[in-house]
Amino acid sequence: MQLTQLITSISIFSVIMAEPFVIKRSFDYGTSDIIASFKSKSSNTAIQDPPQPDIPLEEPPISTLLPCSVHHPLTNGFYDLTDLSSINTENIVAWSAKGHDYNKNFTLGICSSPLKPNIEVDPNYQSLVKQPSLKLNSSEVGAFYTDEAGDKFSIGDFSSIPVFRGKKLTLTYENGSYCPNGLDRKSTLLSFTCDKEILQKAQVSFVGVLHDCDYFFEVRTVHACPTARQDDNRAVIWIFVFILLAALFVYSSGGFLYKRIILNRRGWRQLPSYGLGNKVSSALNNNVSNSV
Repeated sequence: MQLTQLITSISIFSVIMAEPFVIKRSFDYGTSDIIASFKSKSSNTAIQDPPQPDIPLEEPPISTLLPCSVHHPLTNGFYDLTDLSSINTENIVAWSAKGHDYNKNFTLGICSSPLKPNIEVDPNYQSLVKQPSLKLNSSEVGAFYTDEAGDKFSIGDFSSIPVFRGKKLTLTYENGSYCPNGLDRKSTLLSFTCDKEILQKAQVSFVGVLHDCDYFFEVRTVHACPTARQDDNRAVIWIFVFILLAALFVYSSGGFLYKRIILNRRGWRQLPSYGLGNKVSSALNNNVSNSV
């Protein structure tokens, strides 16, 4: 009996003595797991690539087209209406159109103003609501008409940017005199038609008007036909000149080497054009001697 109690006491004592080590081991394991997780995070952070700088987006190329010219978006044909305007000249270029059933005659500019500076243009026309009586800037007026009293009314400020609407080449003028409702402004639409048989530069025809506010015209001209750009024409000329110079160089060098090496000629006789020049001079001398 005493032996049994002694064994039991020893077992309890061993368990009590071993318990702190078990708690310590469990606490150590938890600490090691936390430390290991922090180490793994720091190692992953160190492995990550440094942030790349933002690459700026390329800006679209700036258009190099001259005013009053345009490329067709589908065919890439080049259209230049500059000769119909007063862009490259000091003179005023104006085009007239008769409004037969509208009882008014129109004067238009293409990509420019048909008016001289400092000409008064009335902003109101039979408006239900009269606007302040300020005068429009005549240097920006693209088209106008004159009423029975002699007052000029703008039907839109000119624009030098032709636009394709489908297959039609157009110019739109906006911000003219006030419409009869006193709120909207008069505008003009020019529709260009390619005409290679027309004798004059252009022929402008009045098509119609909508609500005494929007005016439509047709312009028939050879300048509404696709052409090559001036830069392209210059490039073709330079290519032709280069080919001509190359041909002359080949002819001269080949003839020179042939006469010098094969025919064993020296001096002026080794030039390729020596024979032709000699014949011309002989003919001239014969004519002079015969006339004498």
